[in-house]
Amino acid sequence: MNWLLRYLSVPDLRRAPGRYALSVVGIAIGVATIVATLGVADSVVHSFERSMATAMGSATLRVGSHGAGVDLEIADELRAQDGVRGAAGIIHRSVVVTGDEDVRLTLIGVDMVGDAAKFSQALRESVSIADEVEFLGAPDSVVVSGSWAADEMLALADTLTVMAVDGPRELVVRGVTRGAALEAAFGGRFLLMDLPAAQLLLGNGSAVDYIDVWLDEDAAVDVVRTRLATVLEGRATILDSGELARRAASLIFAVRVFLMMAGFVAVVVGFFILYNTVSTVLRQRRDSIQLLHALGTSRRSILSWLLVESVLIATLGFAVGVALGRAFASISIEGFIATSGAFLDQPTARLDVQWVTFFIAAVSALSVAALATIIGWKRILPTPEQQVRAAMASADAQGGPNRWVYRSAIGCFAAVAALVVLAPRTLPYYPLVFYLLTTLGIVLFGFGVLSPVIAEWVGRRGFEWAVRRPGFPAVHAFANVGRDPGGLVIAASAIVMAIASTLAVFSLTTSLERTALAWIDQHFTSDAIVTVKGQFLQTFTATSISPDVLAQIRDLDDVRIAQGIRNVEIEYEGEPVLLRAIDMVPAAMELNEVEWSSTEDAFGRGRGVFVSENLAHWRDISVGSTISLDAPAGAREFTVLGTFADYLNSAPGVIVIARDTYTRVWGDSRINRVRVWGRPGAVALGDGMSEVVERYHLEVTPVSVARASFAEFIRGAFSSVYAMVGIALIVSFAGVLNFLLIAVADRIDEISVLRANGVSAYQIMLSTMGEAGIVGAVAAVLGTVAGFAASVIIITVGVPMVTGWFFDFHFPLLPPLQVFVGAMVFAFAAGLIPGVQAVRLSAASRRAG
Repeated sequence: MNWLLRYLSVPDLRRAPGRYALSVVGIAIGVATIVATLGVADSVVHSFERSMATAMGSATLRVGSHGAGVDLEIADELRAQDGVRGAAGIIHRSVVVTGDEDVRLTLIGVDMVGDAAKFSQALRESVSIADEVEFLGAPDSVVVSGSWAADEMLALADTLTVMAVDGPRELVVRGVTRGAALEAAFGGRFLLMDLPAAQLLLGNGSAVDYIDVWLDEDAAVDVVRTRLATVLEGRATILDSGELARRAASLIFAVRVFLMMAGFVAVVVGFFILYNTVSTVLRQRRDSIQLLHALGTSRRSILSWLLVESVLIATLGFAVGVALGRAFASISIEGFIATSGAFLDQPTARLDVQWVTFFIAAVSALSVAALATIIGWKRILPTPEQQVRAAMASADAQGGPNRWVYRSAIGCFAAVAALVVLAPRTLPYYPLVFYLLTTLGIVLFGFGVLSPVIAEWVGRRGFEWAVRRPGFPAVHAFANVGRDPGGLVIAASAIVMAIASTLAVFSLTTSLERTALAWIDQHFTSDAIVTVKGQFLQTFTATSISPDVLAQIRDLDDVRIAQGIRNVEIEYEGEPVLLRAIDMVPAAMELNEVEWSSTEDAFGRGRGVFVSENLAHWRDISVGSTISLDAPAGAREFTVLGTFADYLNSAPGVIVIARDTYTRVWGDSRINRVRVWGRPGAVALGDGMSEVVERYHLEVTPVSVARASFAEFIRGAFSSVYAMVGIALIVSFAGVLNFLLIAVADRIDEISVLRANGVSAYQIMLSTMGEAGIVGAVAAVLGTVAGFAASVIIITVGVPMVTGWFFDFHFPLLPPLQVFVGAMVFAFAAGLIPGVQAVRLSAASRRAG
């Protein structure tokens, strides 16, 4: 086998390096997309997991908060249980540090003399405090991370301004961290405070976000956990670090699903590019391979040689793809953090692609290379049995033209119809990804196998048109279309899949944007929204505001109505959801099944709640159902009064409760935002509002600006998959190029005869380029139709399964036209290289003759 690589592969590489480079590019595209899409999403989740694990230290369990947090007194109850050697309250929150540019940092509040400091190795090793007595005695003391202090040139005794619940608060740097563990966990951007000081800063009262629990070394975790659950009686939830990470992943569930689908498309596209290239190389080597076999070289040796060659190409493509994927991910991660930051309280994340992602990318690259080689090899050197089957299939096909194509297409579309009809409400992450990829893959394959039939029909009609007009290139181009159905299926299927996937993304983004913006116009009836500066799109992670701010806004002369809103994360049936507490105001809430007037009294009295339609869809909740919510004083039951649409919060779902009820049950009077209605003829953003905004570091967002911000947020969430437009154009070029290189190699004798009979080189080149344009046009048309079909499936079936949302279907006209024209132009341009080769090889053949 080594001699085959040395005497056949290496010389061929020197003669045609472009073909091998194209193979490397095809593999690299797939690998880069996998690494970038999966790596970015996983980096955020793993960063959150690391920060949780570091904050927990050696703690075994974490008692989770419910909205307003967990009362610190619960730690004493837990500490008294058998098997528990320590329990400590923890504050884990994002805060805004104000300055020339606002910065979000993670704030960790721990009892620096309690169990957390006693049992946490990271705290003992990482924190350096100049004067511990002064640090503990002053409520404005803070420890800053060493790397951030260096970046900001902060020294001991310097001050920084942090947004507290009642406005900006100045803190004094009295310590710096030096340990690698904390730095790595929080991306070097965090603050550390003594627990009482952090509670005061955030207005938590006696509540904390979590209580970490350390168990005795010989304690049975499951037994102690059951005992602690009995003590808590529904006042909080017990989690470990793995469960916290799974909750984080569920909050960005939808984005992860769509990114996984983008990675899959790239892998399939890479397969088609590599298969075309391998087929081209094998067809050009066909005489040499058959001669080797005739001289006694076994089929196994030939296949081993070809597989090793493909694996080497795939390995190089994998290396290039990893470098490109990491570079693209590094650029994209900040934008993805901005998207996930609405749900995860993790302001930063360093790129940390897991080995599983590299493994998936490597297996995909090697599998694609091996599969493409095996399929191409069987076409070049079939066994006698395969030759007989091929002859029988050819004879059978003469009984009914393109029978296998019609059967395959009908089978694909029937399978898709069954999958759509039997689609469940939702599925876990991997089964859901598998379902969606299977459904879309079958749809795209169904349109792909139609390509030879459509191409043959276009060729016949075009030939009939061309023969009535002078000019050889058009006649020859149309006559050649459809002469190699097998090769055309491969080339066209790659283009169909790339174009269809691109258009599906455009349709998804457009449908989401238009549906959501129409919803904003209907539901956002206020004049403006007041939030902490830079946090209009934050929901789960929004900074708390003192209720005094709401009172001051209501006292302003220009304000007619001010509605306080509190967004907090709670747990419903084991999954995180958003609990939204709203003030009762004259403005009606838009509901789906019922009128606001019929539910207003019951809602205001705390007898019921409203749930978002995505949560109702997933949990099979209907009007009149009873749901149970965990609260600090124990579980409380509420009647579902109605459902509503909400496109600001995806996977988790939303439960809306009256804020008076929330304050009474959860003991929390803070807010996150205020909706403001101005008086008729008055300017809501008057001097009084400006004073409040400046004092508490707030910003007032007019609804028109909010609408534009939300549209930009939607586009940003899908920005990483817009690269598929480039992939679609590259595939159009590569697919047609390889298809025609094979065709030219097979037609060289025919082209030589044409040249001998007076056909010019220019006409041969025009004919080849014309054939390329026709193939590109056929594939582009099928890709556009397939894109429409894929869009219908994604928006009407996939989106409800992934997010629980129901969009109005929109298929934009301009992007399909642009992609269609671009694909045709690239395909037409791809015909130039085979045209030049046809002229060159025919000239060589004539000289040899």
